[in-house]
Amino acid sequence: MEIAGVRPADLHLSLEGRVLHIYGERWPVDTPENEDTEERTLPYEVRFGHFHRSVNLPFEVDEETFSETVTGELLAIVLRKKEASPP
Repeated sequence: MEIAGVRPADLHLSLEGRVLHIYGERWPVDTPENEDTEERTLPYEVRFGHFHRSVNLPFEVDEETFSETVTGELLAIVLRKKEASPP
């Protein structure tokens, strides 16, 4: 999933059973004040605003070991499979 332009503070993940929810908000990039914006208008190829994605997982996740980290524009999510309880 592309998270370029999303600040880590604007990215939220939650886990409900076998579904991982990713919420976020992407803001437009500020134009430097010294640029003449009337002459340098460029189209944006990235949408801005709120977004939400749900990912269905093929297994139950151990919620205690669920973690995510954002490094630059890379989101890393660690999900460990929940151990089956003994019979």
